[in-house]
Amino acid sequence: MHNVTEGPQFITQNMDVVYTIVFGNIAQAVLLIGAGNIVRVPLSIMIPSVIVLAALGSCAVSGDQSAPITLFVFAVLGRVMKRYQYPVAPTVVGLLLGRMVESELIRSWLLILSLLQPALMRAVRRRRAAGAAA
Repeated sequence: MHNVTEGPQFITQNMDVVYTIVFGNIAQAVLLIGAGNIVRVPLSIMIPSVIVLAALGSCAVSGDQSAPITLFVFAVLGRVMKRYQYPVAPTVVGLLLGRMVESELIRSWLLILSLLQPALMRAVRRRRAAGAAA
């Protein structure tokens, strides 16, 4: 794939790819050292900065004021849920996957009903025939 030879000759024939991988790993290690220092930042500084960056990022993505308002509403909802000890993680998963799960549930019901349709139609015909005979 991408004209890259695999096997033992990979290093000799694709030095540019090898150096890219090596330098990428070095850059990753340096960035992880920097990310590890974030743990030392006090929460009184980190929480407001994360909120401001999230609000700016949501505004930058949508380009209007609806995204920061939505962010604020769900932040308040999360805070209330934490306060009254409701599990936040299942709520987030439900909000993110709810639409997809609902559409797949409808699709599976339609599949089941389409498989059962011949049997249901036979039962309806029998019932009509029994009603007409009586």
